[in-house]
Amino acid sequence: MALFGRTVVVCRKAVDLFTDYLEDALPSRDRARLEGHLAGCPRCAEHLRQMRTTIGALGQVGPDTPAPETCDELIALYQRWVADLALWLGDSKPVSDRVSDGRLIGCVAA
Repeated sequence: MALFGRTVVVCRKAVDLFTDYLEDALPSRDRARLEGHLAGCPRCAEHLRQMRTTIGALGQVGPDTPAPETCDELIALYQRWVADLALWLGDSKPVSDRVSDGRLIGCVAA
């Protein structure tokens, strides 16, 4: 991500560069400028530390399997939405024809 020829990185631009910085995707010149900014800006340094903490925590969280009641509610909501959309579009096709395999967000339709 270019810094548009600036020699000093301002906070807003620094935050824009954080993702590339954490993924080691910044060119060395931009990386050096960002690190210089971080050395003198405690707010940006703290923001980056919080991002690293969040990434570290989320890297250890696995997906949850929804409860059967949640699956039923999601499927019913989806079916109501499809039916309402069909009515709005003037289509009388049954909802069951619109859910090809009976699955929604990891849930199996009853």
